[in-house]
Amino acid sequence: MMMILSFKERLKQFYSNFEFYLKPLFKILCTFIAFCVINNKIGYMTMLTQPTVVGVASIMCGVLPCSLIVVILSLIIVGHLYALNMELAIIALILFVLMYLLYFKFTPKDGFVLFMVPIAFALNIPYVVPILVGLALTPVSIVSVAFGVLVEKMMDYVSNNAVTINSVSSDSILKRMNILLNGMFTDKTFYITMIVFAVVIIVVYILRTRSVDHAWMIAIIVGAICNVAGFIGAEVVLSINTDIETSSLVIQTVIAALIAAVFNICVFSVDYSRTEHLQFEDDEYVYYVKAVPKINIAAPEVSVKRINTRRMKNVTKKKEPARPQAGKRKRVSRED
Repeated sequence: MMMILSFKERLKQFYSNFEFYLKPLFKILCTFIAFCVINNKIGYMTMLTQPTVVGVASIMCGVLPCSLIVVILSLIIVGHLYALNMELAIIALILFVLMYLLYFKFTPKDGFVLFMVPIAFALNIPYVVPILVGLALTPVSIVSVAFGVLVEKMMDYVSNNAVTINSVSSDSILKRMNILLNGMFTDKTFYITMIVFAVVIIVVYILRTRSVDHAWMIAIIVGAICNVAGFIGAEVVLSINTDIETSSLVIQTVIAALIAAVFNICVFSVDYSRTEHLQFEDDEYVYYVKAVPKINIAAPEVSVKRINTRRMKNVTKKKEPARPQAGKRKRVSRED
């Protein structure tokens, strides 16, 4: 754990030094992943799947606000669906307009959640979304997650039934739209997923806002249990076939809980051993406060000292005293 906290402090210091460059770079990376997920599932318009178009669009999104990025990604989806079927594109456009008018206009900060859900599904970690949303946001974000699940299920339905959708022939556009809507919204897994995700978000949010020790970790564990119990209960109790394997559900939920635990350490690391209970009052109220200090570890500073070996040799080298040369002995002849 100390290793993770030390890494967290280094990361915070690095981010504060290069925030101006890292923010747009993070947007570019997330947008690029979202483009790849959309193109991989419903890439029916060839022009939008070109690497040059994807790269340029991702770089452009790096300097745009999150709400506008969501609008661009929505238009990309509508464009792909238009290349497949005009009626389906109209349905998607109406759904996106309703989403923006009813919700995202008032809470634009949650707009990124809409496309984080399809990305999480593409990475096979979908159950991390409700746990992280419950930890970081509020229950109001349930609407964002629900719309994200809707976008994911819509792309999944189109990807699996593209041939059937193209073969639908009818003189009335309304009849064709009715057939497509029935195909999209009769999937019971879609409703079960939205309900279970909403329950997990509410449970995690309620538990992590309690004043008990280790509230965040308790919220993560209970949220993971609710996630597994929700999907299994839908199959056993309600006899609804969700097409989700139990082993896959458990493994992905455990991975989601581990990711949430790392998020907890990086964002909400506190030392419960130094908890203090304070009491003070004013003219109207008596206040009882529980203060839990955060764990802060100073990032070790590394100082580099340069040593000039050439100079050191000149300083440390001692002059040896000159040894007296052995003189030649002269023979002195003594005359008798």
